[in-house]
Amino acid sequence: MPDVQPIDPRIRWVCFVLGASVLLPWNALINATPYFIGRLAGAPNLQSTFSSYLSASYTLLNTLTLGHATMTNQRVDSSKRIRSTVSFHAFLFALVTISPVIPFPSPSAFFFFVMLVTLLSAAICGYCQTAVYAVVSQFGPAASQAAMSGSAAISVVVSVVQYITALTTTLARESDIRNGSFTRAGGTEVSNISAVCFFGLSTAFLLSSLAAHAWLVKTPEYHAAMIAGSKRPEDTVVPNTRADGGETDWLLAGDPRTDMSELIPNTTATEEIIEVTKMNYRQNFAIAYVFIITLAIFPPITSSIQSVHTPPPSIFLTPLLFNYLHFFVYNFGDWTGRALCAYPRLVVLLDRPRVLLLLSLARTALIPLFLMCNIQRPIGDDGVSIIGSVLSQSNLIRVENTPIINSDLGYMAILAACGLSTGYISSLCVMSATSTAHNTRLKRDQVDLAATIVQFFLVGGVAVGSMLSFGVRGIVCQCNPFYE
Repeated sequence: MPDVQPIDPRIRWVCFVLGASVLLPWNALINATPYFIGRLAGAPNLQSTFSSYLSASYTLLNTLTLGHATMTNQRVDSSKRIRSTVSFHAFLFALVTISPVIPFPSPSAFFFFVMLVTLLSAAICGYCQTAVYAVVSQFGPAASQAAMSGSAAISVVVSVVQYITALTTTLARESDIRNGSFTRAGGTEVSNISAVCFFGLSTAFLLSSLAAHAWLVKTPEYHAAMIAGSKRPEDTVVPNTRADGGETDWLLAGDPRTDMSELIPNTTATEEIIEVTKMNYRQNFAIAYVFIITLAIFPPITSSIQSVHTPPPSIFLTPLLFNYLHFFVYNFGDWTGRALCAYPRLVVLLDRPRVLLLLSLARTALIPLFLMCNIQRPIGDDGVSIIGSVLSQSNLIRVENTPIINSDLGYMAILAACGLSTGYISSLCVMSATSTAHNTRLKRDQVDLAATIVQFFLVGGVAVGSMLSFGVRGIVCQCNPFYE
């Protein structure tokens, strides 16, 4: 059974918080989709394609910046990157928090505002992600698992805040909903209140993560981990704190002019990246494919799935609340999968990267399963849904306005399985790729590089999956997925 060494609970919690701060911007933007779409009222083309554009633009730019961050991460102070990127994200989210009261002249203007925030967030998140995992990986697989768990936990919190806010406001209009008089203005008000709440809380959380990181860098455990992970262990690395209490730079004892970047010969940096990438090729491909499948369908496709009950017998099944609920179900499943990796008996696959790869490939079956659910798709003149027409052309089955999986519970079960498998497999991939105990070829001074590389493949999978979502949407609607 794999042996995962425990760490100081306080450090574990800091790693948890830092992991949460990494994916908080992405999770918040995705979970705010109902609010963004509501603000695009009057521009149906933007509403129908918004989710795919949000995912694709964020992940593509995030992948590019993550690639640059991976190449340069060993030549910079990761702690400085963490402080600067988290601070800038806090500023961006404070701006989005007040967006409900900003009178944008048109839906297009709001669309460009959201895209600008998305691109800025994507650009700085790549640097934040590599820096965080370069730091936490030095504390071992348990710290990496804590960071991965934190990334998912924050999305659960965000989705809960959204759902409770929307539910509280919607309950006040229960009689209107039952009478079919739930207006667009009412739905917009619900989304606006929800946006202010969770973006405001997100800003506060980012600021608190800065405080947690400030505590971590002052601990002896942090100093010891940085020394152990340096490229030349025989050299003594000591913190050089300026008299004014400013930034701390890691310097070689005896030569205050040499910083940590000089410990790495630039001529071998590329070769070492290639070496470590090949060393963990199964884990890297497995984690990339996990997110390719997930982002191909969530949320661009899943956000268009509604309850099979029409009209809804309860306010909990109305389109707005059903959509918020689906974010919570996926996020909770994702967090549960990552949290399970904290138990030694459930991480037996750390030594079996081949099995991790096979499990990742098996998740391809999720795509047709989601397409069988109650997706709101165009209906042909003969009353047959688009997916029914596609399947009937293959002599498989013909659906008459009824989804193949005609059950809300069945859909939620598939969604939970998607989230659970995403969190579990991806966490095992990160833990396996960065562990010298389970990856005997990995050197101690290559751990931070392995961590940044596996994160690059994670984000690369997210980017590819987001682009594939356009194709999946095109199959569903038989339309131009970039415009309709």
